[in-house]
Amino acid sequence: MKQTLLWISAVFYIISAALWLYGAAQTVTFDPEERDEDGTHPAAMTVRSKKGRQIDVLKTAARQTRWNRWAAVAAALAALTNAWALRIA
Repeated sequence: MKQTLLWISAVFYIISAALWLYGAAQTVTFDPEERDEDGTHPAAMTVRSKKGRQIDVLKTAARQTRWNRWAAVAAALAALTNAWALRIA
């Protein structure tokens, strides 16, 4: 049982790392044609990437936050299963 929990913990750690790496690589390209419900342009903060694309900083942060949330859940599950395995010892 202890060995199984340690393996499950390792899998959660790997999933967490993969989600954090994937989230860190996310970007959202600025869309100058985007409009709010009232027809106005929404507020945007942009930077130019090394490849010359305009990146929407706020939308990029929102997308990365979603992936980081799932990575944190996986890390928490890894820590809990690891602690449970150590308690069995």
